[in-house]
Amino acid sequence: MILIVEDDDAMRELLRTLLHSEGHEVISAQDGIEAVQQYKTHGEKIQLVITDIEMPNLNGIEAYRQIKTMDPEAKVIFVSGALNTRLQEQLQSEGVQGFFQKPFVPADILAKVREMLSGE
Repeated sequence: MILIVEDDDAMRELLRTLLHSEGHEVISAQDGIEAVQQYKTHGEKIQLVITDIEMPNLNGIEAYRQIKTMDPEAKVIFVSGALNTRLQEQLQSEGVQGFFQKPFVPADILAKVREMLSGE
């Protein structure tokens, strides 16, 4: 199961459709608060989280940190329109393995998803 966390409805649906077409079970959240709740409910089944960084209520970074306290082995890909090298390096030091700048190439994100899931 993959959890998509994205406040933009169109982007969330694009990711959901893309992943579903590859045979993945997908659940979604509109912000970090909902993402943490979804992880509390479905964490044992969630293999990967794909999240935006900038969202209302609770951003993707803070949601990631809360999820990591529940599951230190959680795998996360950040997808953002505001990704800079310093932030990327900081998140890598916290264990994040995947980053994509919006707009992204669907085939690239699918390849990264396959790579991260095959490492289980």
